[in-house]
Amino acid sequence: MSKIAITWKLSTDAKGLPTRPVSTIPATAIYPARDKDTILRFDTRYSAWGTKVSIKPPASR
Repeated sequence: MSKIAITWKLSTDAKGLPTRPVSTIPATAIYPARDKDTILRFDTRYSAWGTKVSIKPPASR
């Protein structure tokens, strides 16, 4: 297995809780047939810490 470069940044709020983790990886790390210049970026946002979470599947078509 070859090594890949993963870059990341973690933003936090005033209380030190994570609010926005962002990471990037080369697409070839997941999809070997992809173009070497393609980059995947994962950008997630967290808010409302301490509230009840509700996760539901997407609505049917």
